[in-house]
Amino acid sequence: MKAYFSKLNINLDDDARRVNFYRIIAIITAVLYPLTGHIYKLISPEVVESLLERWILSFLFLILVILSFFNTRIKDRFPYLIYLLFFLLSLHSIYLINLNWHSTNYVYGILFILIAGNIIVKNLSAMISYNVLMYILIVYSLFNAGSTEVEKSLYFFFISLTIMIAAFINYSEIKLWKRLNYRIQEQELAEKKLRYRVELDKMITNLSTYFINLAPDQIPDGIESSIKQVAKFINADKSFLMLSESERKICYGCKEEVAEFFLSDYPSLESIINDFKTIKFSKQEVSQLDKKAKAEAKELLLELNVKEFLLIPVISHQKLIGYLYFGADKKENWTEKIILLLKVVGEIFANGIARKRSADKVAEYTMEMELTNLKLAETSQKLTEKINKAKKLHKQFLTQEFPNIDKLSFAAHYHPAENLGGDFYNAFQTGNKVVTYIVDITGHGLDGAMLNIFVRESINSYLLAHYKKGDKLLPAKIIEFIFERYRKENFPEDYFICIALGILDLDKMEYTFVNNGIQVTPMLIDNSGQLKAIETSGLPISSTLEKELFKHNYLEQKSIDFRVGDTVVMITDGLIEEESNQQIYGEARYKEVLSKLDNNDPTVVINQLNNDFKEFAGSLQGQDDITILAVKREKS
Repeated sequence: MKAYFSKLNINLDDDARRVNFYRIIAIITAVLYPLTGHIYKLISPEVVESLLERWILSFLFLILVILSFFNTRIKDRFPYLIYLLFFLLSLHSIYLINLNWHSTNYVYGILFILIAGNIIVKNLSAMISYNVLMYILIVYSLFNAGSTEVEKSLYFFFISLTIMIAAFINYSEIKLWKRLNYRIQEQELAEKKLRYRVELDKMITNLSTYFINLAPDQIPDGIESSIKQVAKFINADKSFLMLSESERKICYGCKEEVAEFFLSDYPSLESIINDFKTIKFSKQEVSQLDKKAKAEAKELLLELNVKEFLLIPVISHQKLIGYLYFGADKKENWTEKIILLLKVVGEIFANGIARKRSADKVAEYTMEMELTNLKLAETSQKLTEKINKAKKLHKQFLTQEFPNIDKLSFAAHYHPAENLGGDFYNAFQTGNKVVTYIVDITGHGLDGAMLNIFVRESINSYLLAHYKKGDKLLPAKIIEFIFERYRKENFPEDYFICIALGILDLDKMEYTFVNNGIQVTPMLIDNSGQLKAIETSGLPISSTLEKELFKHNYLEQKSIDFRVGDTVVMITDGLIEEESNQQIYGEARYKEVLSKLDNNDPTVVINQLNNDFKEFAGSLQGQDDITILAVKREKS
């Protein structure tokens, strides 16, 4: 019991004083009861009296008092044991009255009932009414009894004293138990609130774990079931989550009666929610809302048919995405702590929704990527087919057989940087002239191949339509024709054609060159092994250049005598611009290879250049297209 009182935070000194009071009552009774027997004997000698029995009952009271000091169990139950002895005392008194045939036995019966009533009745008003009624009945019965006046007076005194003692004891008992009950109720209420908080905390923790493990496509169903679970726990009769997404509203947990509910119809309440504030409203509770918002809240109570409601903003990344609603048909004790925990529920929902939206965006993006990849694959397939066709066409246009002239020998090397390159070479005979050229187009791939074909067809068109046998065939005229035709085709300005073209007159053995944009000028290895540059320069063919400017300033020709044993070498810039291990192959290395040749045969020249390039780069595959064309005048 001490532990119980300690748990209730009750001062145990009160209980000790109560026990001491009962001890005093027991001692007084132990003294007075045998004493009254002796008084009766003196007043009325004819009274049959058993003094021994009175002393035995008196000793029982004293023994109980002594044991209460040494036995904790007896001390804890001491008041009830005292009441039990009072029962015995009352029964003994009735027994004595019956022995003497006094009509006052009725009075002792009422006395017995009185004591029993004061034990049972634990309500102060009921106790007072009960004791007053019993007192009136006892007095009435006593003065109608056949006893002497002295006996009546003694009985009256004894009964009055008993009533006062019983009433006082019961009053103390009522006060104590009232206090105990109040403390118990307070403790139980506090424990109930604590259990409620703990259970709500536990439920929210479980919700958080549940949503963390929930797959994105299961989140909507998870929100629906969780709203119902939370609403049931806080005794809400209606609940839903309203989200704003683009131009539409999404409601989780909505029933028919709230399907058409929009907070935008209540601008004052909506403004409060937009400020990330919670709204709690009921008719019975004093609200902090302003007059307009309060009027809207009352209207909302009627529309949703509830007595109290909560509106909790749902926030994600500092942005309002919706609100959580709970409504009750009766007043509920939704404290600030509970509302704070419900805000946490809103945050859990907000995080789940954000994860769902992110997953939807990823899925949408993935689908778009898959569609794009399908389109790209289809386009790539078509492009590959076109490139293969262009590659085949480009290969067909590359010279496979050089002119069969006894005085001359030819050799060429071509290695594209990609599947389809932007370089081109050609050597062919027309009348007593041999035309040789190399072309480098800005860019590679399909565009480069097509422009190479354009150059070849332009040269062929010039020879067929603008050149007559017997006329002097000049490289500059061919370049000018290509330029004019290029401008008419309206090619993009970022396209350039670089070309080095030479025309050899077989009768005079005069080799005339023009170079427009090829970085490395054609080189002559004479019959003594000396290396000479055939200096001629000009800008690439481009639609950005005006015709007159191009014609007068960028069509410089250079002629040389092509003697027996001489070799002309023409290359594009892919060879000298190759980079490996942070070093450039360079024009100097190219010239050094040519100057050290023991044999200037075209095939030997190309093999030596390829071997040196492979030693430098590790393979014949370059970062740019590599094209080499060599022509040698043999002995007749």
